[in-house]
Amino acid sequence: SLSKVDHAYNNLLTGKSVCLVGPSPSLEGSSFGEFIESHDLVIRLNKGFPLESGKEKDLGSRTDIHYHCLNTLPYCGGEIPYEELFNESVYICCPYPKFVNPFCIDIESFEENNRGRLKYHYIDTDVYLRVTSSLGTRINSGIGAILDILCHDIKKLHVTGFTFFKDGWRKSYKDHVKIFGKEEGERKEQEWLSGQFDGNHIQEPQKHFVREMFLNDKRLSIDEKMKEILEVK
Repeated sequence: SLSKVDHAYNNLLTGKSVCLVGPSPSLEGSSFGEFIESHDLVIRLNKGFPLESGKEKDLGSRTDIHYHCLNTLPYCGGEIPYEELFNESVYICCPYPKFVNPFCIDIESFEENNRGRLKYHYIDTDVYLRVTSSLGTRINSGIGAILDILCHDIKKLHVTGFTFFKDGWRKSYKDHVKIFGKEEGERKEQEWLSGQFDGNHIQEPQKHFVREMFLNDKRLSIDEKMKEILEVK
């Protein structure tokens, strides 16, 4: 393992089959919900929890772990749903490290607001820095989640609903028009979809990184859409 083990989190993951559900609209109409639920642990990202109402057939209904970037701005992770996380006994994790700017600010704010109520975990600093320095970019929350999960003693990890933003997001997950207004929102959406704008997260090196993880770690499986994007079988 690359990581200095967080024993409490590792105990939760040890020997488990895990499904990580991403924000892509490619899951709409998929009827993947039953397959997602068949895993020991279901993990969702940022605005993917609480689950969008009416999407259970495609996305499943259970959430065991929630990866949130802890930046609560509406165009980032959005508000942290403390009450729902607490009431449903969901383990919250951050795919960014505590001791690196700007993430330390978000994690400190979370710790203050959490007041010890929720169990939480964040990615190992050395692992994060080694990967991001080699890729030359900040990794997406979802890619950070994949990396972090694979640093623990899981049985297997299946990843679905990730397209590196080629088809944007489910509108119930992130709607640029609602966040920025019609004109600005549509412009931002087009920039993302056309690949003209990656923000802090350059996608190409991340694609290569995930492809290498898929080819070299037999615990990792990905859906057909992701295989197509990464050009693997």
